[in-house]
Amino acid sequence: MRRKAELFALVATMTAVVMLATSAASLTAAPQKQRYVQVVFLVGAEFWNHTRSGMEDAAKLLGGQIQTVLQGSQEWNGVEQATVLDQVIGTKPTGILVTAADAKALVPGINRAMKAGIPVVTFDTDAPTSDRLAFVGTDNYQSGRVLGNYLGQLLKGQGKIAILTVVGPSHLAERLKGVQDVLKESYKGVTIAAVQDDKSQPEVSTNVTVSLLQAHPDLKAIISLHGQAAPGIVAGVRQAGKTPGKDVLVTGWDFPKETLDYIEKGQVAATVAQNPYAMGYWAMMIVYAKNHKATRRFIGSQVPARVDTGVTIITSKSVKDWR
Repeated sequence: MRRKAELFALVATMTAVVMLATSAASLTAAPQKQRYVQVVFLVGAEFWNHTRSGMEDAAKLLGGQIQTVLQGSQEWNGVEQATVLDQVIGTKPTGILVTAADAKALVPGINRAMKAGIPVVTFDTDAPTSDRLAFVGTDNYQSGRVLGNYLGQLLKGQGKIAILTVVGPSHLAERLKGVQDVLKESYKGVTIAAVQDDKSQPEVSTNVTVSLLQAHPDLKAIISLHGQAAPGIVAGVRQAGKTPGKDVLVTGWDFPKETLDYIEKGQVAATVAQNPYAMGYWAMMIVYAKNHKATRRFIGSQVPARVDTGVTIITSKSVKDWR
């Protein structure tokens, strides 16, 4: 009942944001030079296609002459992304949507933008100690628990596993803690043999997987906490002379095409799908609302400080729907 109440409250709040933002658009025609910039890392990753689509669709709904731009760093590097953010701030955009490769590295830039009157909303990965308006994205701790619970059931409460992640980003640390906590609470027979950093590079994922299976030949599963690793894990299991999906269970994160292919082939058991489209959509709505007095006057504190866009487990039964 409490969960339903929370859900209804979230829907009501989000509906209010849309209605009021749309109302603002009709009351005050958008200036000719409104430019909202989405700042990401790992430019070119498929995930950002979806966040940008959400942002663009929100901008179309709001109407007027709103330009949306995607910029970012080539690597998963907080310092490089912070430099890009500083460059974006220098162009004086109307608003910024930013996902933080490294929370600490992005805080100074986010604070400078806010001080300069450029509203900033974080999405996907947060910088919670910054002055940002709001965070829109996955509750990473809870999503880790969802994965841990699914894996515990898949292994029937028994077996040794390994986890691939990237050391440093806070959102991945939260996912890891979620997996660890739910296994400790509900699946004590499932033990974590190792947690390895694969640098978010598929070829490193492959090498790490081979090494893990050499050190722990009895591993029952290798799971990833980010979207780049599943194909590399599959390749590593094969190189170690085992069959992915049969000898070693593999789970991924997000839904790149190659991961979906492996799910259809039975070589990846499942992947945790976030909702990047909703991240871009609601982040755009909130930052727009902040920029329009008619909206801000009515919404006030009702603009949520945090919006959880949720996760879904994609399996062979549902993978076709994600095509």
